[in-house]
Amino acid sequence: MKFEKLNWPIGQPRTPKLSQKQARFNKDGKSITIAEAKRRLIREIELWTKSGQKWRIPHDSIIVTANWSVTEKGTVRSEKEPDDSGVAVYFELDGENYCLPCDQWNRAADNLAAIAAHLGAMRDQERWGVGTTKQSFQGYAALPPIAISPDEEWWQILKVSPNATLNEAKEAYRKLAKTNHPDVGGNRKDWDKIQKAWEIAQSQK
Repeated sequence: MKFEKLNWPIGQPRTPKLSQKQARFNKDGKSITIAEAKRRLIREIELWTKSGQKWRIPHDSIIVTANWSVTEKGTVRSEKEPDDSGVAVYFELDGENYCLPCDQWNRAADNLAAIAAHLGAMRDQERWGVGTTKQSFQGYAALPPIAISPDEEWWQILKVSPNATLNEAKEAYRKLAKTNHPDVGGNRKDWDKIQKAWEIAQSQK
């Protein structure tokens, strides 16, 4: 498992900040910590695999993306709450890629705890024969998180200046869409990077 900067899945709507709520994923009357939320996630992931069998969710496939301060080794540096409390967890289950995002709550640790609880609920569906794994995860299928090279900045990908306004970035994004969108013969990987760069531009403006 490793932590990376928030990589919200494309096409997934965001919860407006004013609509986010205070969660009750507390422990002993105190707000849940990142460490506790991570522990809950690991526990739920491990419960998907029966003892002695091959991991259904390999630990090295798990990428927790959130805007916490992260070290070079991919661990959380501090408990300081980020401006964007959204969390998106990417992982592989039975050979398929999935992403569970959550931004319903006003603390990132609570959103991670919510994802852990959701994984547990989906496991119970399979356990009690309510549905298959694929049925439970329908709508959560995803490609691995889109990565932008550390040597690249959003403004370089959109081909604008570092001080470009949001309107200028938007105009550049639309211009690139005309020649890079897959519907007009563009490369899917290049287009995904352009979309990701546009998302980052919006979050920073």
